Amino acid sequence: LAQCESGGNWAINTGNGYQGGLQFSPSTWAAYGGTQFAPTANLATREQQIAIAEKTLAGQGWGAWPACSRKLGLNSAPTPRNLSAPAPSAAPAATPAAAQYVAPVAAQAEAAKALPAEVAALLPAGSSETVTPDVYELIREQALQYGITLPR
Repeated sequence: LAQCESGGNWAINTGNGYQGGLQFSPSTWAAYGGTQFAPTANLATREQQIAIAEKTLAGQGWGAWPACSRKLGLNSAPTPRNLSAPAPSAAPAATPAAAQYVAPVAAQAEAAKALPAEVAALLPAGSSETVTPDVYELIREQALQYGITLPR
């Protein structure tokens, strides 16, 4: 389903009002408890998005994803389920190859957080300084792909 909805990109936010690998609207994300993980779906992990998708499926059935569920032949009605969010999994141990990236990425992330005034000066007039946290979040998500956990 995520492959159909977003090309399998769990961090996608194209600006069309839907975010994440399963293209949650902000209202659906909030209604099914997604904000306990992240403010929007694209900022949550794949596992967190799947947990909220299970709750959405239980409440709305496959109709919550009308185009892709139809394309994939998924058509069940809402199904009551006893679901709880998955326990956070331990971060995998950094491999020697990944370990070489920990310090540089962490240093870059700290530098990015420390430069909001400089970053804001580069933005067009009237822009928000929220670009820096977004950039940090992208770096954090990329680091996770290499088994590197950076603080939120």
